[in-house]
Amino acid sequence: MVLQLRWYSYRAIAAYLANTRSSGEKIYPKDPKKRAMVDQMMYFDMGKLYQRFLELYPPMMFMGAPWDKEKAEKLDEAVMMLEEYLTRNKWAAGNQMTLADISLLASVSTLEAVNYDFSKYPKIMAWSENSKKMIPDYEKVNEGAMIWKSMMDKYKQEHPM
Repeated sequence: MVLQLRWYSYRAIAAYLANTRSSGEKIYPKDPKKRAMVDQMMYFDMGKLYQRFLELYPPMMFMGAPWDKEKAEKLDEAVMMLEEYLTRNKWAAGNQMTLADISLLASVSTLEAVNYDFSKYPKIMAWSENSKKMIPDYEKVNEGAMIWKSMMDKYKQEHPM
């Protein structure tokens, strides 16, 4: 019998791969307390940070919706929460890079691609730069965010802000 799995969330795929590789414990700890911290930050990313990006940018870019100040403020609130998390630890879920950092970096990179202003968030900026250096072939992995950049650039040409 062959087990076929179909997942569409890179977070689920990453967790599965970490769980099935002996080296995976480095980025997805087996210790329940440490894993709970990683999971908490991955859920924060999926349910708050990236979700708020999705609520703000795609409606503008794909449906011509106007800039939504309230949604932008909610996104800012989520970014501030990440900044606060990073004041307590070098990494999102503790003292070493984990799946949470990889997940969050994908969201932060996407926000960078649509020109989100991180200048008020020095912890995020430092963490982001450090994370990019730690991920082999980051530029190749980040090509998806660059697609968002090209879509946002096109949107700005058609809808000057």
